[in-house]
Amino acid sequence: MITGYQQVKLIIVLSLVMFVLPRMGLSSELENFALHKPATGNGGTGQGNYDLLTDGDTEKRYLGGPTEVQVDLEEIYTFNIIKIWHYWLDGRAYHDNKVAISEKDLFRGEEVVVFDSRVDGEYHETATGKTIMFKPTKARYIRAWVNGSTANKWSHWVEIQAFYDPKVQPVGTGKKLSAIWGRLKSKY
Repeated sequence: MITGYQQVKLIIVLSLVMFVLPRMGLSSELENFALHKPATGNGGTGQGNYDLLTDGDTEKRYLGGPTEVQVDLEEIYTFNIIKIWHYWLDGRAYHDNKVAISEKDLFRGEEVVVFDSRVDGEYHETATGKTIMFKPTKARYIRAWVNGSTANKWSHWVEIQAFYDPKVQPVGTGKKLSAIWGRLKSKY
C-alpha cells in the first residue's frame, strides 16, 4: 500500500518527468559543432567504430572498447554545452566519467574540465544523454574518459555533441549539490 508521503513523492517525480525534463532539451536550431567531425580513442574497438561518436544518432548503436575518446572539432569554437551519451538501455552509471575541452591536443594541464564524476557525482544513463553546461569557452578538442560501469568493466560510447547557446547559464559550480546545500544549511 502506498502511503500519502509516497504518493506526494510519486506525483513530484512524475511531474518532473512529464513536464520539466522535456523542456530542458536543446533547441533544434543550435549547431552541433561535433557533427561528423573526426573522433579517435585509446585503442581498438570491441564493437562499432569511432564515426559513431559524431554521426548524430543517439539511439542504440555504440562504440565499445576504449576508455578514452576524443573529438577534433577541426577549428576553435566557443561553446558552453556538451551532450554525451553512453550505453543507456539498462540505466547503468559509468565510473571515473570525465569530460575536458582544450584548444590544443595536449591535455597536460591546459584543458578545462567541464565534468568529473569524482566531483560532480555519477549519474545513471538515459535516452536523453547527459547535458553538461559551463561558461562559454573556446576549444577545438573534446576528450572524455570512463572506466567501466555498474553493469560491467567495459566502456560504451554512443554520441558526443557540442553547442553554443547564448541563453544558457551554467547551473552548477562543479561541486556536488549536496555539498552546496550543506554549506547553505549551516549558515541558517
